[in-house]
Amino acid sequence: MKSILASVICSFLVILSSQKIFAHGCPVQPDESVVFDMGVDAQLFWQYGPDLGNQSVLFLELKRPGTAIPTSDQFTPEITLESPTGQNVSTPVITPVLSEAGQVKLGEYRIENLDFSSTGIWKMHIKLTHIHGFAETQSIMIDLCARSGFH
Repeated sequence: MKSILASVICSFLVILSSQKIFAHGCPVQPDESVVFDMGVDAQLFWQYGPDLGNQSVLFLELKRPGTAIPTSDQFTPEITLESPTGQNVSTPVITPVLSEAGQVKLGEYRIENLDFSSTGIWKMHIKLTHIHGFAETQSIMIDLCARSGFH
């Protein structure tokens, strides 16, 4: 009877833990994928963070929709962070990712200087501007609690 109960409890905990990942008692922000109407999938991967009080680093990969093929270099990304109080509080630095040979990797960017200075729900606005001038902005929500940590 004890082994059946332990098995049921263990299964329940696995189901619960698959819903959210926690670090230091707080949910960890998962990697994101954002689809732009202009025909670009933006894939975001956290290298450090998001973390309260520390500089966070994010990688952005721009792909053709539904593929692993990078977009051309016709798009320029911009990132804006909006704090829970609605203020734009940091100026992210975006640099192209280089291959081991020192060549720019198409559609891949490293985003630094992401400064999360308070707890709460943050918005990250991702703006892509095409070389012909049209632009589109999509947003994601980032939930930061007081004890957030790196993942």
